[in-house]
Amino acid sequence: MLTDAAKRATTEARLLAFFAPGTAVEQGYEISHGRKLRAGRYVFSVALFARGSDHKPRHPRLSQIIVTRTSKEDWAVDKLP
Repeated sequence: MLTDAAKRATTEARLLAFFAPGTAVEQGYEISHGRKLRAGRYVFSVALFARGSDHKPRHPRLSQIIVTRTSKEDWAVDKLP
């Protein structure tokens, strides 16, 4: 689930390029503990790991996501990598 602001800030092609980099044959990610920005808004560091077709590890791609409370029981991603 994305907030309207997150949908306006990126394109599907940009997301695919980040999460499916080129010739990667193995991928994984790591999300670290979040940090509260303010009530109902948290930031999480994200590292995307990939191994190319030559089976050599690539440098991790580092970014952040911001998650915000949209209602009493719902949360949505407000900032993507």
